[in-house]
This record gives sequence, structure tokens and C-alpha cells, in this order.
Amino acid sequence: MWSPERGWLWWSPRKNDYTIPHLRDGKVWNHNQQRYEMLDLITMGRIDQAWKVLIHGPPGVGKTWFANTFPKVVAADLEGSTERYDMARLDLRNAPLEVYDERNQVDKAATSVMNFLRTLGREDHDYQTLCVDTLDWLEPKIWEATCKRLGILSMESLGYGKAYLEADEEWEKFLNALNFLHRKKDMNIVLLAHTTTKIVNDKDFNEFHRHDIKLQKRAAAKFVEWAELIGFLTYDTYVSKKNGKETSKHDGDRVLIVQEDGQYVAKNRFGYQGEGIQPVNYDTLRERLYG
Repeated sequence: MWSPERGWLWWSPRKNDYTIPHLRDGKVWNHNQQRYEMLDLITMGRIDQAWKVLIHGPPGVGKTWFANTFPKVVAADLEGSTERYDMARLDLRNAPLEVYDERNQVDKAATSVMNFLRTLGREDHDYQTLCVDTLDWLEPKIWEATCKRLGILSMESLGYGKAYLEADEEWEKFLNALNFLHRKKDMNIVLLAHTTTKIVNDKDFNEFHRHDIKLQKRAAAKFVEWAELIGFLTYDTYVSKKNGKETSKHDGDRVLIVQEDGQYVAKNRFGYQGEGIQPVNYDTLRERLYG
């Protein structure tokens, strides 16, 4: 219950009183009526906690391989891309986002994306990293759930993009489950996505190619805000000249770019401002970010 004077209050039938955390007279009180000063709740220093990561790149560049270098990975495999790797996985290619029974209640015994996340949150296990492979293969399941909830045939049925606005409900449900695993289970969350290339203009109206996350723009914006590290995984290219023509080539070496420069979506909240990460693996990435 919300009180304008006291803030959020929780009612406890056992104690017949409001339990913590609650505000009274501008102070924070616990259930023993001991007062805490707000300043006592301030913490300092870097918190070494699990990561929230989004990796995007072109097909076949090694996104799944890179995710598998994280500690004790389990994958929500939505496209079958983990089969060539020695890793724990649950095949969710044919599973919906959520399953409901005849009473329109969530069927918690069915195989679904959300039930997999609930199981990881509820059961004891040794997994330290959840890999979602990939977001753009999850998106049709999100849309299917939205259409079913609204009773429409497709996301274009409502017009003016209203169905994509409605899909926020399904995306938030998914994100809340990820946040629970991150906070309560201290699991790294590694989301993989393919890249789409767009032609955009700079401030001087010069055209250039920008590599973006292959999601509908509202969904993409959510994950860009949510992630504390976004890496663009690509090949380390060089320019080759032949018969007077310049072409871009690579030798198979990969580089992880974690700083935005206009050509691709990338960021990090670790203060890293160096070159692209090489070799591409979890240990090197951690060393560079924490170095």
C-alpha cells in the first residue's frame, strides 16, 4: 500500500503492523521499530556482481562460441545454434513463450521459455551463466503471445504500430525473469542477437552503414538500455589491393567492439575506452574491463 506521508508499506497479519521497509517521519524503520538513517544505507566502491551482456554480430561470426567461454553456461537454444558446442542447453525452438490451461492460467508444467527461466530461478543448480540464443528468434514467440492475448491475427492488425506497443508487456515479463536470475541467482545473462545493417546520415548528411540489433526498434531500445555491456562481434578486417581495387578481407580473427563510434551499437559501463577486445573470450574480456 502506498501512503503519501510514509511511502510504500507492507502489511503483516502476524504482527498486525506494517513491516519494513517503510518510511515514517522521513526515516526508514524496520519491523522492530529501529530507525535507520538514510545515509546509513549508502554504499561505496565497485560491486563485483554478475554481468548483463548483449552480443550482436553477423551470422557465423562466433557469438555462441564466445558465450560458451563464460563460466558454467546453460543455453536457452531458440534457433538450434548450440548443437555443435559442448555446452548445457534446453532446446526451445518449438516452445512458446508461455502456455496457458483451459482456465487461462499459466501451465507451469509445460515446456515454455518462461517456465525454463522460472525453473532456473526456483531450483538449486550450479549454472553461473544463462545464454539466450538468440533474441531475434525469441521475438516471433513474443509476437505470437501478444497476438494471442489481444485476439488478433498478426502484429499489423491494429495499425499504427499499436501491437508492438502492446508487446512491451511480454518483453517486460521476459526481462523481469532475467533480472530475477541476475539479482537473486547471481547469474551472468548473455543475450545473443544477429545484426542488421542500416544506412544512416551523420550530422553533415553523409551516408554510412550502421550495424544495429536485429529487433523491432522498441524492443531493441529496451535491451540497449538494460545491458551494461553491448559488444559488436565481427571479423578483424584489413584492406587488400588488387588490380588497383581495394577490398576488405579477414583471416578469420575476431574482434569484440565494446565502444560506440556511430558505425555499430556498442557500449560498456565499466569505463573501458581501449581498442577492440582480442582474443575474444570471457577471460580476456574480464581482464580488459577490470584491468
